Amino acid sequence: MASSEKEAEKTGSFMSEMSARFLGHPLNLLGSVLRDPDMPIAVRNQRAFLEEAPHGIASRGIQTLTTRLLNSLCEEGSEDRDVGGLWKRVATYLKGRKA
Repeated sequence: MASSEKEAEKTGSFMSEMSARFLGHPLNLLGSVLRDPDMPIAVRNQRAFLEEAPHGIASRGIQTLTTRLLNSLCEEGSEDRDVGGLWKRVATYLKGRKA
């Protein structure tokens, strides 16, 4: 979770650069999940934060990310459709590092 949109964008940009460098696949920032004061309450109550505070800051972020991800996967000719290929490259990279 990020403290602000600016922090989320900075982190997303860094992750995209590292993914491009090490995996050959840059990432698109689809949104962010901001720090939410309702999160500790949900943890304390042992409930999913989406159920505990469905209109909270973090819940809205998750809902936005989910919608954007699904839309990007459904778009015809989208570069993000090859999500499985990205995870295969991640696994290959990690296997190579353990050797």
